[in-house]
Amino acid sequence: MTDESSPFYSYDRSSVGWLYPRKERGLDILNEDLARIVEANVELVPDPLLRELIVEGLRGQLHAKRGRKRLPSRIARDLYIVSLYDDLLPRLQARAGKRSAAGEKKWAVNLAPAEKAYAVIGRYMGMVPERVRNIVSQIKCR
Repeated sequence: MTDESSPFYSYDRSSVGWLYPRKERGLDILNEDLARIVEANVELVPDPLLRELIVEGLRGQLHAKRGRKRLPSRIARDLYIVSLYDDLLPRLQARAGKRSAAGEKKWAVNLAPAEKAYAVIGRYMGMVPERVRNIVSQIKCR
């Protein structure tokens, strides 16, 4: 119902006017309530496909994004790892530059500065260096 002059505008559960008193009183408005109103009032969303998708989304019938959900604590941990890497890498590169300038020979078992940073951070965080490398690469390549 879209006739605002009707006395039933605020009381009809399929009317947009039904939402206003509920919102003012702080009552819950459910997804099902919105789906019912969108279905009953075609003029609110004129495109039929969009209207159908909105109703399905409100009813939880659309597929969610695939993959593991990113927890805020995991995101913070990953950003901390990248900040450690950004802090440690220049120091390791400077140290390697000083060694090469001094003429010290690099042994085959010595790691490159980036690989050494992955190993140090991995030990500190309790991870394998490959995991640290993947986290840093994933965040830096965004």
